[in-house]
Amino acid sequence: MRKNSRNGPVLPVDSVFRWARCASIVGKRNRFLDAKIGWVIDEPMTALTDFVLAAVCIYGGLRTLDVYWQKYYLFHFHLGWAFCFLGVAALGGGIFHGFGFYFSSAIADIVWKCILFSAGLGVLFFLLASLSAVASYETYALLRWISLVVAIPYSLLIWRKADFGLAAGFFIPIMVFMLIVMIYIYVNTGDRGAANIVIGLSISFLGALLWKIGLSPHRYFNHNDFYHVVQTIGVWYVYRGGLVIQHILNR
Repeated sequence: MRKNSRNGPVLPVDSVFRWARCASIVGKRNRFLDAKIGWVIDEPMTALTDFVLAAVCIYGGLRTLDVYWQKYYLFHFHLGWAFCFLGVAALGGGIFHGFGFYFSSAIADIVWKCILFSAGLGVLFFLLASLSAVASYETYALLRWISLVVAIPYSLLIWRKADFGLAAGFFIPIMVFMLIVMIYIYVNTGDRGAANIVIGLSISFLGALLWKIGLSPHRYFNHNDFYHVVQTIGVWYVYRGGLVIQHILNR
């Protein structure tokens, strides 16, 4: 991993291809545990890539919140909490995919709903970050109630049917809105932070597309694993863009 003196380590894009190389090792080790002690991680690579995604999200969230406490920009407050909630969701996803086999049906249902609730909160904070970046404080103070209006039906829907496809139908329009906001900022100001966020969001959308078509590079590295790695890279670019973005209204 390369070093950058200003913003810390840089996640190389080609790292996405290195995961497939270690997938066989993880799969073989898991079979070894099963044969020797009768203990197995249900989806080892999915759990591992989820844990890596969680670590990157939480790290990015804490660093971004640290920027907020220095500058008191609403954008960084919302972006930081977005990363943190997504990190909690990814952490829960790793536990669910790795050890959900041992959960009762009731516990598994609760854990999965908590994962989707946490992811939903993260996406709502992305919405608030987007609004705070382009709207005056008076307009933002009014529009922020949209998040509550959106959160209530989302929560009710997920409580009734905890389906990732339904959750994605809620996530995608908000993330498209954030992408449009960042493109607008970049086109009008040339802000390199906004450019990084555009790159990160584009990578995330690519990951979602690859997940939808079910791309599985390896027998031990399925579409979920690949999706997590691509999303990790996307999150990293959004995080780095958030650190250096300058042309936001609510400072």
